[in-house]
Amino acid sequence: MNLTRIYTKLGDGGETHLGDMSRVPKTHPRIEAYGDVDELNAQIGVALTVQGLPERYAGWLRRVQNDLFDVGADLSVPADAPPTKQGERLRVGADQVTWLEGACDEVNATLQPLKSFVLPGGNPAAAQLHVCRTVCRRAERRTLLVEDANPEVVRYLNRLSDLLFILSRGANDGDEPLWQPGRSRGEPTDGDEIRMLLASLPPQAFWAQPGEVAILERKVVEAGGDPDTVLAWVKAHGGRLDRTVPAAMRSAYSKLPISEPQRYYVVPADALADDAAA
Repeated sequence: MNLTRIYTKLGDGGETHLGDMSRVPKTHPRIEAYGDVDELNAQIGVALTVQGLPERYAGWLRRVQNDLFDVGADLSVPADAPPTKQGERLRVGADQVTWLEGACDEVNATLQPLKSFVLPGGNPAAAQLHVCRTVCRRAERRTLLVEDANPEVVRYLNRLSDLLFILSRGANDGDEPLWQPGRSRGEPTDGDEIRMLLASLPPQAFWAQPGEVAILERKVVEAGGDPDTVLAWVKAHGGRLDRTVPAAMRSAYSKLPISEPQRYYVVPADALADDAAA
């Protein structure tokens, strides 16, 4: 191959050459398929620049990038195209698919079994590998629309999407976000959990005014609540954190077996009402 000029003006009319030099519209299924393969290769190139990608994975992805040019070359030439002067047309082979399967098995053996679907994300390397996976799935779907596509190309893209998924899990090293079915359909939110925690603790009635509920901070901590998180919720609902006792209550306070005033949350009583469904 000898590229001396990038622009040719031959595609200005909306057509392009295939690998056998036949002309087709740029919207042809074959063009769409290897265009998506090209996009996939570019996304893998981005993945290779992301911090945190294990070097072994990077080596595999560099090999995949080269193989994807084989995939594009295969898709760019119809199955019935005659050989060139240099010999047979380049086609993806079963050995390339087998290599992908071996890489899948090697990494998958190191991962914990899945208990739910994985949400795309985690660390930057894993998130980008998920992007690559989704583009690979699209390239596979586009390839299925090419009537005479090499079956090994379809298999290659299918196994590659599996490998990208497995590598994303490996890159997250066990700390991966998982799907929680129905979580937003009436399931408790973090705010609901704080409300339920405060509502479950015994109130200190003599520290509160009518329409308020006071809860000792130490009781919240003992129940597993995080003071800073609870305080943010309390303030957001018109409450406050106090550490002194009103003068009118000092006599009652002095009877308690504690040596100094303790911190307590004062929350409007209606903030603790069960309004999760609202």
